[in-house]
Amino acid sequence: MRCLALVVREDGLLRTVAVVDGWLLLRGHGAGTDLRGADLRGADLTGARLTGADLTGADLSGSRLESADLARATLRSSDLSGAVLRRASLFGADLTEADLRRTDLRHSDLRECTCARAAFRGADLWSAYVWDVPFDEAFTEGADIERADYRGTHLPKPANARV
Repeated sequence: MRCLALVVREDGLLRTVAVVDGWLLLRGHGAGTDLRGADLRGADLTGARLTGADLTGADLSGSRLESADLARATLRSSDLSGAVLRRASLFGADLTEADLRRTDLRHSDLRECTCARAAFRGADLWSAYVWDVPFDEAFTEGADIERADYRGTHLPKPANARV
């Protein structure tokens, strides 16, 4: 996705308004964007502002989302395998059934995330904020949660993760 066409619907017809650099647009103005099913494999979205965006079923495998703001974003069934989300904000995000295998989540904010049936196998959560994150239904085998910050939660650390 190097270029993005901005399309407007007028009187039932679609009209292209502009074509812009897609990565630049998403980095600065992606909040609330509907990106369901988008192919963003390997995308450089460092620092992207995707607050509240709908990324249901999106392919973000191998992408760079360092310091990205994905607070309250919907990432249900998204593929984030091998992605770099270091220092990203995922506060309140919906990660239900998301694939986060081998994802770099060091120093990220995952407080209040929903992660039912999400796959964290081999993910690095070193020093991540995981307050009030219910890992009981997530797949965490081999996830590195050493020094993850569990303050303010009454939930146990995942039993099959590396601690």
